[in-house]
Amino acid sequence: MYKKQDKAKYDNDSLNTRKQKYKDLSSRRYDTKKYETKQHHNNDDMNIYIGANINYNVMSYNSEMSLPYTKFPESYWGAGAELGIKFGEKNNKWNCGLLIAYDYLYDKEIYTLDYPIAKIGFSSIGIGFDNYIEISNQDNKRTDFVLGVGIAKATERASIDIPGFYDFSGYHESESLKDNVFLLKLGVNTQMTENMDWYMSARFFIPKKDTGIDFVSSVQTGIKFNF
Repeated sequence: MYKKQDKAKYDNDSLNTRKQKYKDLSSRRYDTKKYETKQHHNNDDMNIYIGANINYNVMSYNSEMSLPYTKFPESYWGAGAELGIKFGEKNNKWNCGLLIAYDYLYDKEIYTLDYPIAKIGFSSIGIGFDNYIEISNQDNKRTDFVLGVGIAKATERASIDIPGFYDFSGYHESESLKDNVFLLKLGVNTQMTENMDWYMSARFFIPKKDTGIDFVSSVQTGIKFNF
């Protein structure tokens, strides 16, 4: 009887031991796979991202836009979005990327003799090439200096709305003009979490041919979601 109880206890202990060993082994395999997955994500040689930003833009006009008693707006608020791909392993000091960016500058009024006679606004869509150069890395979260160049198609929106009075029926007209521009970007990109970055940059839009605008300076800040 004693031997039978002993054998049953031994068999039960052996079964519990085997179960615990299997549980420990499964846990180690899960942790290993989780770590390898995380490392693979951290060292991906290609990451896709989408981003959104708000921006403040300063317009520089040339003498062609100088009209008697007329004042054109010098600054514009805007919003933008971008879709891009970043190439290179995360632990590399240098990465590169391609992006498509869209910017929309909200309309502002043009004044003649302090009276609003028209509205003007801008938008652009373009492609660019970015260089990411690591300047710091803390807790496996890197901060990069970003240098980018590109080209874009810029659209100028203008609408004239002069109300009628007496025998004058008024004047109303809307038009849009398109032009190619060269882009230059300087900025900083900081990783906030594993899948989200914060960035701030200064961009310069330079027309490829003589227009009424010399260039546009844009300061933007936004977030990116990485996949």
